[in-house]
Amino acid sequence: MDCGAAGDLLCRVSGWLYELGIDVTQWTPTFRQLGNGLSEFFWRIVELAQAHGEKLFGLAGFSFGVWRWWYYRESVLHKRLQEYLAEQDRRLRQARSDVIEAILRPGPKRQFTDPLFAVGPLRRVLRRRRWNALIGVGTAETQADRSLNRALREVERRLGIAVGALTSLRSQMASAYLLKGAIASARASRARDVATRIDLDDRALIQFRTVLQVHDYERDAQAKEYEAHQLRRLGHLTEAENAYEQLEDLAAWIADDKERKLLLARARRYRAQIAQARAPGGSTNARDLIVEAKNLRSEFAPFRDWESIEQGDLHYVEAFIRSRLHNHHQIEQQQLSLAETSYGNVLLHTPKSRWFFGGSTRRIRATARAGVERVRRARERCNYEVEWLLPGSNNSEQPPSAVGNTGGQ
Repeated sequence: MDCGAAGDLLCRVSGWLYELGIDVTQWTPTFRQLGNGLSEFFWRIVELAQAHGEKLFGLAGFSFGVWRWWYYRESVLHKRLQEYLAEQDRRLRQARSDVIEAILRPGPKRQFTDPLFAVGPLRRVLRRRRWNALIGVGTAETQADRSLNRALREVERRLGIAVGALTSLRSQMASAYLLKGAIASARASRARDVATRIDLDDRALIQFRTVLQVHDYERDAQAKEYEAHQLRRLGHLTEAENAYEQLEDLAAWIADDKERKLLLARARRYRAQIAQARAPGGSTNARDLIVEAKNLRSEFAPFRDWESIEQGDLHYVEAFIRSRLHNHHQIEQQQLSLAETSYGNVLLHTPKSRWFFGGSTRRIRATARAGVERVRRARERCNYEVEWLLPGSNNSEQPPSAVGNTGGQ
């Protein structure tokens, strides 16, 4: 039977069927047409690949890249991870169930106490799960044990990566809550309506406390400091004092000596202001705390920029505390002079900004000028800004100061 060169294979098949007693002669034209059609289709594919192969491969690669981006894009990556983990868990449960069943369910003719009852079924399960190597030394159980050791090392490595990723995500979440609290506090400092100001301060406090819940509570000193500032602004003096004391404990986790001591100095300063608020007639406890704060900072002088502003604030606070004590007038004047010097250094070393982009420079100079004016009024008229210095006890009517190192606390 002649089917043509293109239909040679089909002719062989038809010949074999004829020998079996099946007459396929009437199908020969159909086989011939089918063979010629397949041959023509094949050579057309070859010609198309030769003519446009580079473009087709490029289009295929581009399409695959687009599909991978769409399927694994960052916005749905967590979904893909969940799908992958679900599939792995399903396969793990199935494999584990097979092995455990082989071990724990002996056949009806075998005793449960037989120490070798599981070897045969277990080997069959291990081989069925392809845990035995094609070429290897040892039994299937030995090879499976080696594979499990490698799997455990890989799982431990991946677990370390997962823990690191989880820590990173918690840090990102904590930073977002911290920024939300700072924004709410800044809005509160500019709000004119009392109810709005109280609401924003409460929001800021909630955000800062949320940071302490989602992050490492024992070591996040920054969030603890902001929480203490907010409590002081809201007039919760006892809670604020406790928070500042906890902040001093957290300072032990800070490795950098300067950062640790400056943080301790800030905590002592605000504790001194709280102590002074509780004793309007004078407080030796407030005096001792402010002196400790100065001593902690002394080894890092001279200061620049906002650190110099904070140093000026520290001298101003001590001058106010000394003014409430008997026979401290000379020390009071000395502290006012030191405060004026610190503010003046900022004005001297911070150039004026003549450009549109100079908000930070203008802000620090404005804060320094406000400090110089406070010192002048205290020196000439013994007029201290008590509302700026002393927090009110549960008195939300007082205009709060901004949270942060801006000299406005």
